[in-house]
Amino acid sequence: SPALKAPPDVAAPLYLSRVEENFWTHRLDELGALYVRLKIVRNGEDESIAQFAERMAKEAADPSIRNLILDLRHLPGGNRYLTPPLLRNLIHFDASPEKDRLFIIIGSNTFSASHNLITDLDWARDPRRLLFHHLLKVPDTLHAMRKLITNACTATGVLCQSLSEIGI
Repeated sequence: SPALKAPPDVAAPLYLSRVEENFWTHRLDELGALYVRLKIVRNGEDESIAQFAERMAKEAADPSIRNLILDLRHLPGGNRYLTPPLLRNLIHFDASPEKDRLFIIIGSNTFSASHNLITDLDWARDPRRLLFHHLLKVPDTLHAMRKLITNACTATGVLCQSLSEIGI
């Protein structure tokens, strides 16, 4: 956004340093981190989100990269149907025993598709957390609970054999 440019003669903070690009990465070697900036969930002119996700995964696979910082500040939204490749690679990084942490930075201007991405990441970390949130919104019947749990387990590839298995 043009409104987010640094004043003249002032160095822009990292997240505002490349405002013309939809998404980009920057190594922070002193932190053993890869900084990933997503400004909007939209394919770029020269690179799609899927291509970016693959490039990000290759950069993050470097053994010296132990942390990944995903910056979603000032992300107004976009096409959430473009995020699965990015989501897959973020989940892979987060679950990798060779890596330390996935940090996500959000702000008061983080909306829409970025919220979906965060929710999907949260779901991937622990399907029960989001499941319990949704259970509060459905009628408290055993049938509704079983249906929701079955759909949740199927969607995440988790095999749930009983309600007690996932703590209900």
